[in-house]
Amino acid sequence: MFSTKEIRELIESGETSRVEFKSDREKNIDFAKEIAAFANGSGGYLLIGIEDDGMVPGVSEPLKFEEKIYNVCSDVTI
Repeated sequence: MFSTKEIRELIESGETSRVEFKSDREKNIDFAKEIAAFANGSGGYLLIGIEDDGMVPGVSEPLKFEEKIYNVCSDVTI
């Protein structure tokens, strides 16, 4: 589990090959691609509710979004 300070540091450092920011408005396919890439690579951190520029609007409907990600992961085939 990350502390608030550690998450802020990840955001401030920006996206890398191991850190990806995604808005909760992204298409399912975009989440699936990132999840599959991290799963097939050396892992990484997918920070949801973060814009590419590091702004943090958050997730508007967390429970609905959780279901969306569950469905995306259920549909990913390896």
